[in-house]
Amino acid sequence: PSAAEKDVVWVGTQPSALFRSEDRGESFELVRSLWDHPHRPEWGAGFGGQAIHTIVPDPTDRDRLTVAMSTGGVYRTEDGGQSWSPHNTGIKAYFFPDPWPEFGQCVHKVAAHPDRPELMYAQNHHGVYRSEDGGSTWTSIADGLPADFIRTLYQGRDGRLWIGTSAGIAALSPQGRLRAWVPGR
Repeated sequence: PSAAEKDVVWVGTQPSALFRSEDRGESFELVRSLWDHPHRPEWGAGFGGQAIHTIVPDPTDRDRLTVAMSTGGVYRTEDGGQSWSPHNTGIKAYFFPDPWPEFGQCVHKVAAHPDRPELMYAQNHHGVYRSEDGGSTWTSIADGLPADFIRTLYQGRDGRLWIGTSAGIAALSPQGRLRAWVPGR
């Protein structure tokens, strides 16, 4: 990245707002395009509140940024924050009348592979998902996990995905093999 790009800092807050600094955090400006998004009035608070909690810059495209929030879901900009679109296709919200909404999912975390930003993982209230197109579409990978309520998610450089659930810890290898550790078993 250029020197100017290294100075950029993104911060999410509660309620769901995104701020950008171009001077390493000395000053911040509200990203109005997301704050004024037409979906915003419908973003509600989950049990943990309503916050932009995950910010994933694309290391190969300085204009692409993905954010996740409770309970708006996943949103992405392709133009440096001028506009935002929901990227929740395939993420289920079983508690909605339409379980496949455009937005409103209670996403807990999004992670991207550090060397392959098109490979992303998401966790929501009851599910774990994989995307091979930078978050445009998601596929459930929850089958075989020790639980479907996910607490933590970490994407390692070796391709292994570490998942913390209410019932234990699981690691998904790059070959798709699952190993689970359940406390007390």
